[in-house]
Amino acid sequence: MPTGQNINEVKIWLLKELDGTISQEEKAQLEAWKKKSTANEELAQRIHSAQFLRKAILDSNKQIRQKQWNALWKEIGYTRFPRIEWHKTTRIAAVIALLIACGWMFVYYLQLREEDRLANITIPAGSTKAILYDYANDSVCNLPETAGYVFELDSYNRLASIPKDKMNAATHRSIVVPRGGEYKIRLTDSTFIHLGPESTLDIPICYSPQNRNIRISGQAYLAVHKDASHPFIIETPHTHIRVTGTRLNVEAYPDEPQAWVALEEGKVELLAGNNSMKLPVGRTAAIDSDSRIILTPDSLIEHTAWHNDRMVFYNRSIEEIMKHFSRWYNIDIGFKNKEARQSRITMDVNKYDTFNQLKEDLERMNELQIKIKRGNRVLISERNLE
Repeated sequence: MPTGQNINEVKIWLLKELDGTISQEEKAQLEAWKKKSTANEELAQRIHSAQFLRKAILDSNKQIRQKQWNALWKEIGYTRFPRIEWHKTTRIAAVIALLIACGWMFVYYLQLREEDRLANITIPAGSTKAILYDYANDSVCNLPETAGYVFELDSYNRLASIPKDKMNAATHRSIVVPRGGEYKIRLTDSTFIHLGPESTLDIPICYSPQNRNIRISGQAYLAVHKDASHPFIIETPHTHIRVTGTRLNVEAYPDEPQAWVALEEGKVELLAGNNSMKLPVGRTAAIDSDSRIILTPDSLIEHTAWHNDRMVFYNRSIEEIMKHFSRWYNIDIGFKNKEARQSRITMDVNKYDTFNQLKEDLERMNELQIKIKRGNRVLISERNLE
């Protein structure tokens, strides 16, 4: 290659090499140019995108070249800029400008590739999973993860003997459901419990049809075996619930300022501090950290739909909805601005849809942009319509 080879020709050869349109003669000249210096070889290797190289080819701005030279002289310590004979240095300046431009484009290209990769990641819905902590026997085990599986406490009791010194009210077993999980349990009195994500059920060792006390943290749907002579007592971080035979939903996460109890059928009495309330059928009550019990206008189905494989929200803020999604899909939610948090949505979806499907639905229905980031992080912002 001649010493005065025009750098723009080099750019075009690189582009043609990527496009597969380079001639044999141009190929030979390009290879010769690569061998002239290590910088040339590195530059050729770093160019991976025809799209970005086209941008470099179109960049012939003299002000940019001047800026690069000024920055170079300043870097080596000159307090004033020397006179530069541009007719002798144009070729060198063009190479430097191309290297800098291609370096930025290479970083940008990697960012786009990462965004494309993350966009193709599927975030599945939650599934059947739980861990059993048997404190009576100092054992821990993962429970079966077969979809729809129901853990039978009576069957487990027959297999796991309890040491006599552990037969007291303080000893219990815990079933812990992680984020992205759910689990179904049937107690010895035939009471059925469906635990939601990030929830814990504590069952005393002395639990029996005559001694029915449990503790719940998180979300649970219960179909309590009716026995007026032996009330079923549920303790949560916010309240005690006295049940005589009913179907209800309890949502009592320790990190939430309120707990909710929704009564589908039967009788329930709520006890919080010095306050109490007999909850009417079909209604929902909220219990706050000050032990106040308040009837809410919430629709019953909003609190019970998850048990029937749906997720239903009526005019809820996207921030509130995403709390449920974050637990069920095991994702971390972030918001770019306050307006995105306050967007209100009504939706009824299959809870076993992937998060990607819900993302598409939300973006179609609302002026939102939802981006999936590394580590199952999700960033939500208002869509720019300009």
